[in-house]
Amino acid sequence: MGRIPKLIQYIVRDRLSMLIYGPPGSGKSLLASSVSRLASGMGLKVCYAYTASNRPVRGAQAFRFKESVDGLDLARTLLSFSTLGCEFIVVDAINEFYRLDPSINGAKILGLASSVLRRIGGYASGVATSRDGVDSTPGLDIMYPFFNIIGSSMKSGENKFVVKVEKPARKLLVFGPAPEGGVTWM
Repeated sequence: MGRIPKLIQYIVRDRLSMLIYGPPGSGKSLLASSVSRLASGMGLKVCYAYTASNRPVRGAQAFRFKESVDGLDLARTLLSFSTLGCEFIVVDAINEFYRLDPSINGAKILGLASSVLRRIGGYASGVATSRDGVDSTPGLDIMYPFFNIIGSSMKSGENKFVVKVEKPARKLLVFGPAPEGGVTWM
């Protein structure tokens, strides 16, 4: 097992906002679980919002878990987390509903959700899709200004994932699933 990268420790310790996007099966939810465990282990009150297709994986730890049924419900959930005293928020997947309804209202809700993460600190995964052979992340342009750290994830072999950090500086993080839940850093 490798040590937790300083970038991940820094995000949790300083309660920054991190967005990792990628296609299904690229390790985003596994990383969400690991970050929630780290934040909880550092004594932070973690709140975890998720969509039905992104239920928390084994090992996720949080003070409160809440499934969101649509974009407005997700925004309400994140706003309620701020009144509950949540100190770190995990959202899996923040742009799921915007991807299904890319309207002006959907954009406003995505911006609101992103701003809550920026204010409190946390980790959000974003769904990337492929259309006509081109990968895209719905709403990335809306979310971009709200996140301190942004990266894309991909599968890189059996039980191995890579996050390519794009903002603020280029960096690669490599990890895989740990037997007890969470991740093993490589």
